[in-house]
Amino acid sequence: MSNKTHFLGDNAISFLDEDFFNFRHYADKIKTLIQLNSSNPNPLTIGIYGKWGEGKTSFLNLIQNRIEHFEKDQNGKEYLKFNFNPWRYSVEEEMLFDFFDSLSKRFYVEKDNDIQEVGKWILKYSKYLKAVKISSTVGIPKFLNKTVEFSPDEVFKALGEDMKGEKLTLEILKNKVNDAIKKVNFKVVIFIDDVDRLDKNEIYTILKLIKLNANFDHFIFIIALDSEHVAKAIKDRYGDEIEDGYLFLEKIINIPIHLPRIENDDLNYFFKVKLKTILDNLSFLDDEKKSQFLMDLSSEISKNQFNSPREIVKILNSFFISAFSIGEEINLKDLFWLEFIKVRNEKCYSFLKSYVDNNIFKNPNSMVDFQENFADDPYEFRENKFSEFNNVKKILERLFPKNNENIYNNIQEITIVDKSLSVNSHEHYDKYFSYHMERKIGNRSVKEIEKSIVEENETGITNIIEELFTNSETINEDKIVYKIVGIIQGIKDKKQRDFFCKYLFKNIKLIPDTNNKEFRIEITQLIGKILNDDIDIENIPENGIPNNPNKDISVELANMAELEELTAFIRAFYQSRKVEFGLIDIYVKKVKIYVEDNPLFYKDPFNLPNKSIFYHLSEKEDSEFLISILNKDIKSIEDVRKLVRNFVPYYNSSFFGSINKEEYLEIKKRISIEFILNKVIEFDTSYLDNQPLFEKGIERTNKSTEDENLRQLLHWYLKENELDNKLNKILN
Repeated sequence: MSNKTHFLGDNAISFLDEDFFNFRHYADKIKTLIQLNSSNPNPLTIGIYGKWGEGKTSFLNLIQNRIEHFEKDQNGKEYLKFNFNPWRYSVEEEMLFDFFDSLSKRFYVEKDNDIQEVGKWILKYSKYLKAVKISSTVGIPKFLNKTVEFSPDEVFKALGEDMKGEKLTLEILKNKVNDAIKKVNFKVVIFIDDVDRLDKNEIYTILKLIKLNANFDHFIFIIALDSEHVAKAIKDRYGDEIEDGYLFLEKIINIPIHLPRIENDDLNYFFKVKLKTILDNLSFLDDEKKSQFLMDLSSEISKNQFNSPREIVKILNSFFISAFSIGEEINLKDLFWLEFIKVRNEKCYSFLKSYVDNNIFKNPNSMVDFQENFADDPYEFRENKFSEFNNVKKILERLFPKNNENIYNNIQEITIVDKSLSVNSHEHYDKYFSYHMERKIGNRSVKEIEKSIVEENETGITNIIEELFTNSETINEDKIVYKIVGIIQGIKDKKQRDFFCKYLFKNIKLIPDTNNKEFRIEITQLIGKILNDDIDIENIPENGIPNNPNKDISVELANMAELEELTAFIRAFYQSRKVEFGLIDIYVKKVKIYVEDNPLFYKDPFNLPNKSIFYHLSEKEDSEFLISILNKDIKSIEDVRKLVRNFVPYYNSSFFGSINKEEYLEIKKRISIEFILNKVIEFDTSYLDNQPLFEKGIERTNKSTEDENLRQLLHWYLKENELDNKLNKILN
């Protein structure tokens, strides 16, 4: 095991080289104050005021260090330091008695008998206090009569010490202590810390100790506390308001000193030093990535980002745990800001952690932005929620920007967001809170594919893709395809892009053909769109056709593709009409071969190429070729109905609609209606004898059967020709 420290300690600083906040300058002033007070025998209490995590303990330590290096003149006093932490004790009495016991032992460390004498009298003083406390608690009667008296001497005997000589009181014992201290010419500096962590009774006990029980001459108490917290704790003893607590505190503290302000530059410097320590412990980051992360994060850190050093340590330790768990699979910068939110506003973090986007009609070209699509104001929920977390609102807006209304630009943004593993990606959001990669695709797999693309290593790509789809029981196939799509969109180098496109066309069967080959279609159509959109918009020739450098690769891919994939591929070209590269000619050539090999293709209206077959053959005026094939293979009215079904719109992936007049006019362009009519006459003339009236008209979104679709088509044909006949009679 390495001895390397992985977590940042929250310990107070002890040495000057740890003083990131330049407290030492003010600590020197406190040292001077103590020196100037050396001739004053009266006890003195200095309060160091500061909030949680601002560095009160560190400041105390620096004062102690400066006391070690006092320059004393010939008659200057010696300084004895004593640290007392009242938080160690669970019982108030234990705290009180151990203070004196430990303090007395501090004097016994010295070899000088006079100094040890101080310790002796403090110990007696402590035992007397203990005797009084025990007597008042359990009661030790001197005489068994109506009057109950308590004898400390008898308690001392019970404790093993027989007090002989003069009758002692607390006041006499205190004077003995004062005389002994005066004789050795000592100043005793007592440092008390962690008062903020005590309950209200314990706080009162420690203040009483300072002001009443241990207010010996030449004693200087330096106590670190949060004045507001202490005032709230003691106010009920002296009034009802917090001001009553402050007034009492003023009676205890002779010199209140507020911690020096930590300048933002110092706090940010502390953050950068500690962040670098954390990053050095993340083995998956190389030096270049560490430097880049430091630079990127530093550019987002505002000058007043942090409240205290302790908050910084807490944020960075939380960040380290999360980064250590899943740092390679997320965006480290986004993770840091989530951990910042976790520390700064736990309620906000809980909201983010539990958030689920339940919008089933969510646009796939969108990012996590807490939009409710069907609300009157889609962003009302977002604005209300973000306003609840006002102290981190700006961070939320940066992590989760609103979706771009321009869908095309938004697709580009999503590609960047997904590739950078950002938290506002639907693909990556959950990982930031679950810290695992089960049933997810690791970024390492993506990186290996990208590396193989650069190296033009087809075997490497195949191995990874096969492995991913082999594990498709635990990883949804659509997520794998989504990753492949992201890789395609993210390639900027033309040579690498062309290599990967050719690889995918050649190995398209690696992609499962589930759901009517929708995954294969998605990939090939995307590639077509990328190649089609890669145009020089700044230098468009006079003919208006923009320059596009992708003709050769587009033609090569078209020749490689099977008809289903080619249909999707060229769709990207003819939809936007930017360029064509002669792809339609390639398509028509393949269509003719396909139709001859599959003459019954029309019987499956779900077959992707069908509509394109009719469309492109009619556009190329090759409909007669298709009619000749169909004429041989249509042998029943059922076949006629199947043929017509190919031209009917299919809605919501669930039902076929109707043929209204607009649909009919479009069908006329793609196939001879007379051919269909002749087939109806050949197989079933009842369709012509029993034509429905369609009095309410025909809505294209009405669900229809195959029989109804055929009747609708004939309805429009007969109606059109009846009108034509009337016109002919009028004109003739």
